[in-house]
Amino acid sequence: MPFIIRSSHSSLRLEMHRGHKNFVVAKVIGTNIQAETLVCTYLSQGIGAFFGDLAHHWQGWPGRKEWFSLEEELKLSATCDRLGHIFLLVNLKNGTPPVWNLQTELILEAGQLEDLAAQACAFEVIAFF
Repeated sequence: MPFIIRSSHSSLRLEMHRGHKNFVVAKVIGTNIQAETLVCTYLSQGIGAFFGDLAHHWQGWPGRKEWFSLEEELKLSATCDRLGHIFLLVNLKNGTPPVWNLQTELILEAGQLEDLAAQACAFEVIAFF
């Protein structure tokens, strides 16, 4: 069962699939772009709580809310505006030190957050434990 986050304003999406033991495959896919990396799940739990917190504060929050894997192969940073838009900055990197680094932004709507939180929690149980 993959966990997929789709931008509401473009074709961009972040997909996460269970990989080999202790790894998740994270992919950014969009028009003219595709990148994927392995994300170590060791001590990288909390993605469900991250999206749960965004959903709980759907009316907005000050500053940034962040989640990242232990070695920061995947980093998510969320900000919002007063109109119910969530700007999810996605940073993928491959290797330490990184061979490459990709940064892009998905725009979400506050109405997506509840479903994303439930999906993230379900995915975390399957892929991170």
